[in-house]
Amino acid sequence: MAEPDFDRRVQSEVSALSRTFDQNAIWFTGLTGAERVLAVLQTMLIANVLGQTEYGVYLFLFTTIGTVASVAALQMGLTATVFVSRYRETDKAKAAGVIATTERFGWFVALAFVALTAPFSQVLAERLLGSAEYGSSIVLASLLVAATIVSGMQDGVAQGFEEFAFLAKVKILLSAVVLGGVYLGVERLGLNGVLIAVIAGLVLKWLILQWAINRDRTKAGIPAAGGGVSFRSLVSNFAFPSMAISLGTGYVTWLGAFILSQQPGGFDGVAVVNTGIQWRSPLLLLASAVGTVAVPAFSRYAESGDHVNAGQLKSRLFMISLLTSVAGSLVVMFGAGQIFDWYRFAPTGHDAFILVVVSAIPTVLTQVYFQQWVGAARMWRILVLHVPYFLIGLWSFSVLVPRYHAFGYAVANLLSAVVLMACVLIGNYVDGRTKGGDVSGRA
Repeated sequence: MAEPDFDRRVQSEVSALSRTFDQNAIWFTGLTGAERVLAVLQTMLIANVLGQTEYGVYLFLFTTIGTVASVAALQMGLTATVFVSRYRETDKAKAAGVIATTERFGWFVALAFVALTAPFSQVLAERLLGSAEYGSSIVLASLLVAATIVSGMQDGVAQGFEEFAFLAKVKILLSAVVLGGVYLGVERLGLNGVLIAVIAGLVLKWLILQWAINRDRTKAGIPAAGGGVSFRSLVSNFAFPSMAISLGTGYVTWLGAFILSQQPGGFDGVAVVNTGIQWRSPLLLLASAVGTVAVPAFSRYAESGDHVNAGQLKSRLFMISLLTSVAGSLVVMFGAGQIFDWYRFAPTGHDAFILVVVSAIPTVLTQVYFQQWVGAARMWRILVLHVPYFLIGLWSFSVLVPRYHAFGYAVANLLSAVVLMACVLIGNYVDGRTKGGDVSGRA
């Protein structure tokens, strides 16, 4: 009689976890979708006020900010998500140790980055943007990088507690606030007004999430001080390969944008391809939002050795991602002309825009496999599979962009995404052959 009771208990727990996952995914996807809509409205507002060339400068600067912040942070926010979700029920002292380690690291790197870059703002402005007049923008950008690093650590901890609904509500609220700030700031201060509004939004977000994290820690019984976790182990086993992936991916993308910006009328081309990236982001939305919810679930499955449910979740996410990315790409492709009118872009560049949008399909499908491997802390496997992507990206951007400008960037971007997807499918096949379908092992 004990075995049937045990089986029913297990089935009940699995069913409850599935319902929680579905609720988190619906909340996070829906509200993140609304946030992305506000973000698109924000970009159209900025493009109309600044003009295409200055808008290209804005996009290149924000691409640089995102790349630098991701690398400087060593992806410790993602590290916090995986290990807080893994330990918060089974080892509360370790969970507390992960939170303390990542938060201290975030503040140290953020402050050090500002101290090392702000004094050289004029030189950086001349090298990156071609004019020392952007010196004040570089100072604000360094502050934005610092705020992004601290915010990323905090997001990682909150996601480790699976506070997805609350996190999405905060983000959409602040997106509306930032949109209002951008509307007021861009008219009066131009690019600097946009930077100030975004920084203010991140500061407000930090205050709100800090309260939520403290509440969750109290509720879960996680102590103020922890132990059993070393910074070195977090970095060597997870954060370093994760950072290397982010560094390689970010550098390849940034290099393509930088080479494009150096061509005649280059910032106009940067505006076109980055607008394509922005408009493919709704196509990546479902995969990104559901994937954010899925990583803690995959982490729990890896900890418990539940390979069956991990495989079922991956298959489910793959089919959803395939259908939504293909359908969404078609919609955006047919609306390319209207989108160019909204941004007041020159009529050239449609082909580049469409190819950038289409690259969302292989990118979305690849991310499904990465989500399972991230949850299982198999970051070294993911890094190895990125090596061909890095090499193809460096070659294709360096060769194609100088010859074909924005169109060359779009082709290189799509080619890199297809190569990465092929490597991931081969890696998954090899895992299935060598481990009987179990791809959730340790790194």
